[in-house]
Amino acid sequence: MMLRQIVFSVLTVLVLLITGCGSPYVNIPPARGDLATHDPNGKGVCDVTVAAMLAVVDQTPLTGHFQVVLPEGTTDLTYSMVLGRISDMAVASGGGEQVEIVATFEINGIRIRGADAEVDILRPSTGIAPELITVYLTWAPGSDWSVDRLRTWRGNIDRTL
Repeated sequence: MMLRQIVFSVLTVLVLLITGCGSPYVNIPPARGDLATHDPNGKGVCDVTVAAMLAVVDQTPLTGHFQVVLPEGTTDLTYSMVLGRISDMAVASGGGEQVEIVATFEINGIRIRGADAEVDILRPSTGIAPELITVYLTWAPGSDWSVDRLRTWRGNIDRTL
């Protein structure tokens, strides 16, 4: 019985890698002692980030350019690719653009477990502190990441999640 579960798990990971899901196990930021990948520039991470940001931006009334802060270690090339897929109104943090920014969104955490993912995004709120939203996504072979639901967390936000 246990051997069957191990074989099934290994085969699932291989199928995900072969069919293009990208990184099957990701923690950004890294968790202490984990064996996950932590590269914010990977295709799977970028695809999850774009899908999550599109869902959050769609729920947020915006009237101008908005800034997107991607995880530490994100390259300029990845910023360009990701922001281009989100919106023409999205600009990089510290990108030097001379436009008025009406909102800032910060990718605070990304967790990918095979075909399931969670992305934590800090977005502006009507209060003083930013609002934390977790976007839950799933992926199926031959399709893009899709948003299952969004959860808005209440209470004080610890920026070091």
